[in-house]
Amino acid sequence: MVLGMETTTTASVTGTLMREVTECPGCDLDHGWCVRHPFSVDNLAHELLNAAELTPERRLHSIMVGRRARALSHEIADSPHAADLLAAAGTLHDIGYAYPDTGHHAIDGARWARRNGLPEQLVSLVAHHSTSPQEADVLGLSAELREFDRVQDWKHAVIWAADFTTGPDGSPVSPRDRLAGIRGRYPDDSPVLRALDAAEPRMWALFARFFPARFATGWLT
Repeated sequence: MVLGMETTTTASVTGTLMREVTECPGCDLDHGWCVRHPFSVDNLAHELLNAAELTPERRLHSIMVGRRARALSHEIADSPHAADLLAAAGTLHDIGYAYPDTGHHAIDGARWARRNGLPEQLVSLVAHHSTSPQEADVLGLSAELREFDRVQDWKHAVIWAADFTTGPDGSPVSPRDRLAGIRGRYPDDSPVLRALDAAEPRMWALFARFFPARFATGWLT
């Protein structure tokens, strides 16, 4: 299927794929979407990303996070279904910047994804990605974040590792360099940095737990 992205809207993309997916026999449907096949989840995510008003840098970062999430998921679980879902979540993890509402892009992106009928598993991954829980706490939006189911630790680890080993321009970086880059872009009293400081111990714990070989050899140190 080829869609003309210059005229494509979220509704037209989701509507077209929804008709195809609901006719997919024998598949696991989540909120009307097949969560097994890449044409219905991962490719969808790229269509929606292309339709969103994001900077070229953030778009490239998102694309590369999606690719990284797919690769990292295979290190933990031999599941094409999970890989497709995590790749899609990585691609859409920052989509909330295109649809601002609360001031917390993870919540805004998850609400947008839910409004557009995307899989609830993907919605939750967007809502809780990376430092989102800590940032919600800092911003006084923890109740809003509870609108979305928590995700399994290993899936949280995959998206977080993909996000924090991908620079703002999509280039590969170490987590320590990614942390330093974030800290260099925000003032010390920024909610982003307050959340980052609160989240960092959990980040390292998840990386050590789910990527022990990488952690031990220095890739995640």
